[in-house]
Amino acid sequence: MSVMALAATATEACGTGPAPPSDSMLASALPGITLPAGKHFVSSSMTVRADIQAMPGATIDIAAGKTLTLLGDFQAPLAPIFTGPGRVDMLGCRAPAAYPEWWGATRDDSAHDSLPALRACLAAHPVMLLGAADYFISDTWKIETSHRRIWGAGKNWGGPHQGTRIIVVSGDRDVVQLGFDTPPGSVGSYLQSVDLRWMELARSAPPKATADDGAAGLRIRFSFDCLIEGISADEHVIGYSITGAVYTHLRDCHAFRSSPGDKSGPPRFWAFHLDGRTPRAFPGGNASLYINDCGASTGGSPGVPQSIGAYLQGAFADSYIQNFETSQIATGIKVDGQTGKPGIDQGRAGQANLHLLMPILDGYSGAGIELTNISPYGAIDIVDPYCGPAPGAFAGIFIHQSRGLVTISGGQLHGWYDAINGGNALGIFAQNAEGIGISGTKVIGFRRPISFEQCRDFTIDAAINNPGEKAAQPAISLLGCAHGQLRSRIKGQTSAFPAGIDLRGGNHHLSIDAAGIDPACLGTGAIGRIVGRGDNAGMAPASIAVSGLVG
Repeated sequence: MSVMALAATATEACGTGPAPPSDSMLASALPGITLPAGKHFVSSSMTVRADIQAMPGATIDIAAGKTLTLLGDFQAPLAPIFTGPGRVDMLGCRAPAAYPEWWGATRDDSAHDSLPALRACLAAHPVMLLGAADYFISDTWKIETSHRRIWGAGKNWGGPHQGTRIIVVSGDRDVVQLGFDTPPGSVGSYLQSVDLRWMELARSAPPKATADDGAAGLRIRFSFDCLIEGISADEHVIGYSITGAVYTHLRDCHAFRSSPGDKSGPPRFWAFHLDGRTPRAFPGGNASLYINDCGASTGGSPGVPQSIGAYLQGAFADSYIQNFETSQIATGIKVDGQTGKPGIDQGRAGQANLHLLMPILDGYSGAGIELTNISPYGAIDIVDPYCGPAPGAFAGIFIHQSRGLVTISGGQLHGWYDAINGGNALGIFAQNAEGIGISGTKVIGFRRPISFEQCRDFTIDAAINNPGEKAAQPAISLLGCAHGQLRSRIKGQTSAFPAGIDLRGGNHHLSIDAAGIDPACLGTGAIGRIVGRGDNAGMAPASIAVSGLVG
């Protein structure tokens, strides 16, 4: 008889009542322990240094308030192993990973709540592996423990056992939250170094929206040095809600919406919501946030007229969005600085250092990129965008109420699909804006290629071409603009444009180089390179300088 068993017998013999069950096998000094089928008890906290192999049917019941610390290897079937209210500590264990099934998670069972098992597994071991299965949870899985790796078996669920899904059985709960409900006192207390990969975040009830938020697939709040990769957030009001993220990376993440959702809230879908409305410790709401190779799309009949691929609200400094792709989304990327809104403190740095690099915005019904309410300190770079409108779309790039500096470098805007289907989309439209620089951008096949209204301090150096489409207005149209430079190439089929550049009125202090305008593509020939100069009566004659009209 073992020492522990003898102690238990002695306790009973002394008349102090039955001893709590204990297991002598776990207390063994053997280098390897094999637990046979049956229940094994841990009635007091203990540390096991030996390697353990649990046979099918073996369970370990840990008493309340007690901890089983495992330091050796641990091997067990994917079945319930750890039972009882006590806890398991595998932080120093030599087992490479832990599985929530050991704590009672059940695969593909919508009647079983796997949330307690996910929490227990996350607390016990730094690495959690999820199978190609569905895990149903009753509430948001809040991940508030740093230095964890949580890996699934794939984000593209195509049927049973073809990926990992975490499914919340609620319409108003987020599926997963990385971080905390309220901001910690310092960045050092943020959620740190969590690696979440390869799974789909879904729900089994229609998503609900509130006045300014809604049920999210993944909510990131106050994180530092975290990596989110290969995640699919499907059928949510917000795919990814992000605030207080510091040096955090999202890679190959996607959001999708096909169902109309709950009717009680506003019908909308924000795939990626970078929420900088409430000032935190950082001027931009987030700090060094990287979103790479991510995207959003809709399908079926989502019934969400307000769909936005990436929505940046309030402050947005130090954000880097690269290779972001949308399909069938009303607005691909929207940046709303909310300048002048009560309670929004943009500061001098709150709207600096935003980079939109090579976005692919296809089939948008509103605008590919929209910038609005940008402060005078705003600094935005748009590099090599691709914009392809759906028939009836409004504009490829729409900039209004902007007071900062915006540069559009390179890129391609293709409007022919809208034009041949009877649309009248704009390529680039700026209204009541300043500080815009366009360099080397190709605007092809639009009925209204470029139009600026009430704009100042701008440069337009674009390549405009309508090889097979008839434009509804001149290639470039200016109204009430000042302090601008134009040096664009304009070409196309015969009579593609009624004119090259139209100065519709109220313009002054412009420098225009018309040498790149091909008269053959103008309905009025060479005299149509620059029209409407007489509409700027009252301006100083030298305020509009035109060159390149000869030849």
